[in-house]
Amino acid sequence: SSLSECMRVVLMKRRLTGLQLDALTLLSYYAPLCFLLLVPGALATEMPDDISVWVSDLREKVGLMWILLNAVVAFSLNL
Repeated sequence: SSLSECMRVVLMKRRLTGLQLDALTLLSYYAPLCFLLLVPGALATEMPDDISVWVSDLREKVGLMWILLNAVVAFSLNL
């Protein structure tokens, strides 16, 4: 895990200097790509049989406000 994170940081740094991109622009390119690469594996391993039960459990146990707050914090940390 640490090795892959180090490789990611080095590759992003090389991409920033090579293309003269700022960090936010680079993130706007990498985030959708990472999403598309991770979704199939997540769907294959994490998806429950009954999605409606999973959604209702998520709303009851976690709440949509906490998920939105988590998304805002994650976005602000990447700026």
